[in-house]
Amino acid sequence: MKPKNIYFILLISFSIFKIQSQVPSYIPTNHLQLWMPFSGNANDLSGNGNNGIVVTSTLTTDRFNNTNSAYNFNGSSSHININHNFFNCGWNSWTVSCWINSNSLNNGNNINNNQCVFNTIPLEGFALDFNWGGSNKYALWASTGSGWDVLYNDISNSNISINTWNHMVVIKNNTNYYLYINGILDKTFTNSIIVPSYLSKFCIGSTDSTVTEETFKGKLDDFGIWDTVLTVSQINEVFNSNPLGIKESNMESHFCSIYPNPALQNLQIDINNDLFQRLDSEIKLTVYSIDGRLVKSEKLMKNELQINNKFNIENLFKGIYLLKLSSGNYTQNLKFVKE
Repeated sequence: MKPKNIYFILLISFSIFKIQSQVPSYIPTNHLQLWMPFSGNANDLSGNGNNGIVVTSTLTTDRFNNTNSAYNFNGSSSHININHNFFNCGWNSWTVSCWINSNSLNNGNNINNNQCVFNTIPLEGFALDFNWGGSNKYALWASTGSGWDVLYNDISNSNISINTWNHMVVIKNNTNYYLYINGILDKTFTNSIIVPSYLSKFCIGSTDSTVTEETFKGKLDDFGIWDTVLTVSQINEVFNSNPLGIKESNMESHFCSIYPNPALQNLQIDINNDLFQRLDSEIKLTVYSIDGRLVKSEKLMKNELQINNKFNIENLFKGIYLLKLSSGNYTQNLKFVKE
């Protein structure tokens, strides 16, 4: 092989590595077509160049209260367009993942009271919206390219949840469609119609760049698209991704462990004896919900924690939480489940 060919291969390999290094570790990169974290812009970090064009949407805080890390949509004119054909409605399998936080159940700008989370362009392809006709449900729409002939306002089991962050995942696998809400399979939709292969543009937060009546009202974040089916474990890894982007300040900072997990009333906290002497006299324990809300905070003396190593969680609702323990230069994040 000629040296210039080796250089070219190394250059391509480095470029792929550089692109994938921008994608969080919890995002599967195999078959990834689009990854938009909305961190200051609507750029696609998958390496496929599917960058979005922002129309009247404004940057806002995300579910972890990070500034300029999500987009706000005004319910009328706001949307983000990907203006070239890349989404194939006829892929045998695909997955769309995103986080939504609507601030209103209704949208009086349209007769159907509908809000659209995303839609392929042209309009009749595939869409996720909610409260069409005042249903108080999320809904899937799918088409062969001529009318909504595959799925027509096929609604979820769950009611809409507003003023809170919800993780939505829609999967197509052959002629089956699956809706996951916050890591849990909400409903399976089946239709025998096979969607032919055709490419579409993509609109986030509205039905189409030319249709403004059914625009989303609230915040959207972290859009991912794959031309494959994500597994349940992959969906949950995305859903349970490290809240607040907190990183441990020291590789040796694993100074404790917790059990049982899941827990009902108390977490047992065991401190690593080798690091015990290096900790400050006070240890701060902070609990965040999966959507980044602070739900509990305590400060304990490390000697007290070593003697009575119970941390009470009985007043927390059932769910997944992040426990952040910090002392001096040491920080550790531990995920737990409250039963």
